[in-house]
This record gives sequence, C-alpha cells and structure tokens, in this order.
Amino acid sequence: MAQPTGQLLYREVQFFAPWVYLVLTGGLVGTSIASVVTPSHPPGVTLVGVVIPACVALLFLRMRLEIEVRASGLYVRLVPFPWKRIELATYQCHKVVTYRPIAEYG
Repeated sequence: MAQPTGQLLYREVQFFAPWVYLVLTGGLVGTSIASVVTPSHPPGVTLVGVVIPACVALLFLRMRLEIEVRASGLYVRLVPFPWKRIELATYQCHKVVTYRPIAEYG
C-alpha cells in the first residue's frame, strides 16, 4: 500500500525492549563461536551458522511498529512490511491503555 495521506493527527513508533537486542546479540555471538570452534563440520556450515543469525538479528534491529492516525484513516506498519490502512468507520471506540504483554497474555 502507498504511503499514508491526509492530515496527521497522531503518530507513535514502538521498538523492541533493549533486552531483546541483548538476547539476539548473545545468540549471534554464541552461534558464531560454536560454528568456528566445532572441529568436524562440513564446509559452509560456518558461513551458514554466522550469516543466518546475523540476518535475523539485522531484521529485528530494523523492525519497529509505526501507527499513524490521519483524517483519511488509521495506518499501521511493521517495518519492513508495507502500510495497512484501517477505515475510521470500521471501529466504534478507542481508549489509551498500557499493555503488559507478560502479565496480560492469554
């Protein structure tokens, strides 16, 4: 979908918590060390063991949730994916909440 249009009324950008980045970095370093230290592995395993986790970590580093409320609708995007437009007429009410994912899951 194309970029959002219309007058911008509200914008919010959310990122992952810092501990998520630490876990990804630790996993990347651990995988890299394990693939280099392991003596008996086929050629290319070291490359795959480093490249795939690095690509996943880079994806998560760039990922963010963007929400825009405009006169023409509500726009939501999880970067790097395209925008999704939600018509303002499709929902009946809204409220501000503080979401606690671990406490409120399920």
